[in-house]
Amino acid sequence: MQYDAFISYRRSSSSETALMLKDRLKERGINCYLDLEEDKPGKFNKALFKAIENAPNFILLLKQNSLDRCTNKDDWVRQEIFKAMQLNKNIIPVKTSDFVWSKKWDNLPKQISKLKYHQQIPMIQEYMPAVIDKIITYMVDVQIQTHVSQITEELRYDQFILNAVDEEQEIEWIDMAFHSGSQWRLNTEYINLIEKIIQKNIKLRIIINSEKAISEISSHMRQPLKKYIGFDKGIENWLELEQAYPDNVFIKVANIPILHRLYIIRCKNNFGKVNVKSYTYGQEICTYNFSYTFTSQNPEYQLYTSEFDYLWKFLSSV
Repeated sequence: MQYDAFISYRRSSSSETALMLKDRLKERGINCYLDLEEDKPGKFNKALFKAIENAPNFILLLKQNSLDRCTNKDDWVRQEIFKAMQLNKNIIPVKTSDFVWSKKWDNLPKQISKLKYHQQIPMIQEYMPAVIDKIITYMVDVQIQTHVSQITEELRYDQFILNAVDEEQEIEWIDMAFHSGSQWRLNTEYINLIEKIIQKNIKLRIIINSEKAISEISSHMRQPLKKYIGFDKGIENWLELEQAYPDNVFIKVANIPILHRLYIIRCKNNFGKVNVKSYTYGQEICTYNFSYTFTSQNPEYQLYTSEFDYLWKFLSSV
């Protein structure tokens, strides 16, 4: 049987994490081989090596003590790594937060020591969708275009921005437009992301709706039991950020109702990305949080960036 990837892990410490990783990749259409000691005695070795042969990608899950026993020639993780290297498989190390390369591994075989210099993907629980996206982009010989299309629809705006900030080295501006964006000033996860943007000296331009626009449009989209932040409190929170970082954060208010959340990444090399998500009306609750991402090569990118630029040009600062 053919697989998209083989997942190698230390059973004594990483079984649950490996299974979760397999399930999340399966949701994206990625077929992974994961041994859960279900193979019959006597066929264990053969089945593992055959699965590695039948998968172009080799995902190596690294936790705190994952490589401790790799000095032993009979160790299964060591043998799996050696087999993957022997077959020239695409190796993708994925490390948990407790994993660091230790001096105690200086006596490991050179083949395994070389993994230290591989690009490693941090597994951050709070950003698992982004982690899965990153793993998929590192894969070879799978139907990437199909997967990318699915990712594009499901990628949330915070993940979209986090990915860009981590990957792109030449970001000049990040533009945002939404009704009030209160979650960006109230949710710790979002606040940390804004702090990361500012620390990288990326300029942040934000357009929010006026009190009148929010009042008119929110009456058509309120959901039961959800607490909504009014304009006064929302703008107060944003202005505090602008006053704290006057060289990095710029806020404007639009009287014209903003009909979708808009997030734009603009780089020095004329490359950019835009993420857009339409608002939901009539108290409808969507099953999926669909949003769409376009690069500067797509005509949609020019459409949405022109929309933002037009608004920004004619709006006054608060």
